[in-house]
Amino acid sequence: MTNNPATYGNVSAMIDPDLFSAMEPILQQGLQHGNLYATADTLYSLLAREPLTNEVLTHLGAEDSGSIAELIERLMILQRCYPALQAHKNSLNIQASLLPETFICYLPLARFIALRSEQIQAREQRAAVIGINGSQGSGKTTINAFLQIILTRGFGKNVAGFSIDDVYKTYHQRQQMAAQVHPLFAIRSVPGTHDTQLALTTIRNLMFNADHQSVPLPQFDKMARHGAGDRLPESLWPVITGKVDVVLFEGWCVGATPQNSEDLTVPVNQREKTEDADGTWRQEVNRQLSTTYQELFELLDDLLVIQVRSMEDVYRNRELQEQHLRQRLQEAIEQGRTTTGLGAMNPEKVVAFIGLYERITRHMLTTLADEARATLFIGDHHRIERMRVNLPSERLRGHSARPLTHH
Repeated sequence: MTNNPATYGNVSAMIDPDLFSAMEPILQQGLQHGNLYATADTLYSLLAREPLTNEVLTHLGAEDSGSIAELIERLMILQRCYPALQAHKNSLNIQASLLPETFICYLPLARFIALRSEQIQAREQRAAVIGINGSQGSGKTTINAFLQIILTRGFGKNVAGFSIDDVYKTYHQRQQMAAQVHPLFAIRSVPGTHDTQLALTTIRNLMFNADHQSVPLPQFDKMARHGAGDRLPESLWPVITGKVDVVLFEGWCVGATPQNSEDLTVPVNQREKTEDADGTWRQEVNRQLSTTYQELFELLDDLLVIQVRSMEDVYRNRELQEQHLRQRLQEAIEQGRTTTGLGAMNPEKVVAFIGLYERITRHMLTTLADEARATLFIGDHHRIERMRVNLPSERLRGHSARPLTHH
């Protein structure tokens, strides 16, 4: 495949929930009894009825996807990863097994990232940088963690992962921006409230890190300053040591593009209408997104998008998260436990908070699936409903950039 614009196209497949239901006991039995050939044979018969799924995986670089040999290889990788995946899932109190999703979606995505990292290392002697985009409550952080586990334990890659949330500007920097530009910049949220230079420096250092070098990963405490949030002291940042194969950079606006200026005229919600009546805030957000953020996103070699169906899903998913937090807070109070670090928004505050993200989120819902290498479409109960892979072309993130050299 070439980076010729004429090759624009994509292949996608609906994920039948009955397929996942049928796969669950097969995978469970295969992991328990270890007869990989018999398990692969059963899966082969099952997946033969899903030719589009195999075609999607083939476009992600899986040779002879769906063959007995390929299925056995995937099962072997799953065996190596499953204990750590299970432990992480349990730590998040996720009740569903996620085995079918892992086998059909996450393992092939991790294999694709591993292959990309090897290609980029051979060509440019650096780590691959993969962006993971997803709105609030889409599950991107969980998927990011799953991919890190699979890449590390299944493919032997040294992975460094961090979020755009980790590089929010400090509390004082945001207060200064609020005083000088617009009061809404005091709230950590949109482009303009992140330290893009810190993100650029961190990613570039990770890309070219040598065996004897270390790179600190920024950390942000969202509960500091009574919930306003502040960056942790560098002495508390985790450190990545040695050569890195893959950098996973996730965040709600990673890979986003600016809007046309005429699209900024009409407020998208009540908060914009009342708190940004003259458009100063959204114009500056868009300017930031079109300048320093694009410089940051140009570091991406590929983009993976976790896409919900609508803005309504974003509000619903975030409210569910806050319900769980409210429950944990109430239980802690009733049991006399400390509530430090626990905080939750009521439904009205959720609407107000997500209102800051709404404009860019709506724009991404209509644009990013065309600009990402792969997109997972999420439906009810965070179930993957469809998987789409775009053919490589110059419109995709990372596919028109020149090779990067050490700065």
